[in-house]
Amino acid sequence: MANSTKYATKKGAIRYWIDPIYKGRRLGSGTFKAAAEARQNEREILSKASKGGVDLTHTFGTAMVRYRLEISPRKKSAHWEDIRMRKVQRDEIARVKLAGLSHEDFGGWIERERVNGLKDASIRREFGVLC
Repeated sequence: MANSTKYATKKGAIRYWIDPIYKGRRLGSGTFKAAAEARQNEREILSKASKGGVDLTHTFGTAMVRYRLEISPRKKSAHWEDIRMRKVQRDEIARVKLAGLSHEDFGGWIERERVNGLKDASIRREFGVLC
């Protein structure tokens, strides 16, 4: 079961919001430009939940926070990892659900960093912390 809503943004654009629910538990929500895209995403989320019971509520950002608080302090490089992770948490990749994280998301992140003027060596350094 899911709750789908069609709405208009302040600028007048039409968006479709989904809030899939499986066995009484919300699996997260999402906003899409097309109704078909929203329905497809909703079906994928519900399919994954029914097949494997995958936890679809945690994002890449929440995983980074947990790593930063639990694992990183024990490392010699904790200070620099903390700085790099906080920077990445401000990027849109941090809002991607862990179950839906793909290499396209990382490719997009790399391109955004290049556009922001970051050199390849710095991108590799940050990527090493993420993976």
